[in-house]
Amino acid sequence: MRDALLRAARAGRLCKAGSPSRSDRASPIRPRLVVAGLFLALLQGCAVVAVADATVTVAATAVKAGAAVTGMAVDAVAAGVDAATGGDDDGKEE
Repeated sequence: MRDALLRAARAGRLCKAGSPSRSDRASPIRPRLVVAGLFLALLQGCAVVAVADATVTVAATAVKAGAAVTGMAVDAVAAGVDAATGGDDDGKEE
């Protein structure tokens, strides 16, 4: 062990404390950071899809409600026209 340390010291691969230099050590954090970064990127993409889906759902609901209100308004106007003209016929001649 001592010989290995002496060889490393002569080669300049030891820090002042006698441990291997930073460049010689493998960093276990780097792969974890890459995986965490990819995971977070996927979560953000999922959030974008969820927000877009919610927006489309709200818009579709608004269109559906608007169509229902328009249909009721048309029926009310048609009933008002029938009442004002005193007509009970459907446009058919007898």
